[in-house]
Amino acid sequence: MGDEKTVERYEDVDFGDELPELVPDVSMATVRRFGDVTGMTYWRFTDHEKARAAGLPGAIVPGIMSQGILVALIHRWAPGATVHKIDTIFRAPVVVDSRPVCR
Repeated sequence: MGDEKTVERYEDVDFGDELPELVPDVSMATVRRFGDVTGMTYWRFTDHEKARAAGLPGAIVPGIMSQGILVALIHRWAPGATVHKIDTIFRAPVVVDSRPVCR
């Protein structure tokens, strides 16, 4: 990761800066637990075989969970920060049981 710059104010952040790396838990157990809490228990999130049969690369992490992972990355980087809005563009699915890296 090289040289990490010190960030004390919003003005110290530049577009394209990388945050400290986070490898979130997107195991099937975690995604199922998330689905149980949110009511998002659809097969595309919990069944690799059905998801593949429907043309997906496997069971996928719900988009709102992916957004939550990004907010967790921000909170880890800037404790006490308040995220008022998050806008995402999903370019590819996050596959359950994979090892995504956020930065």
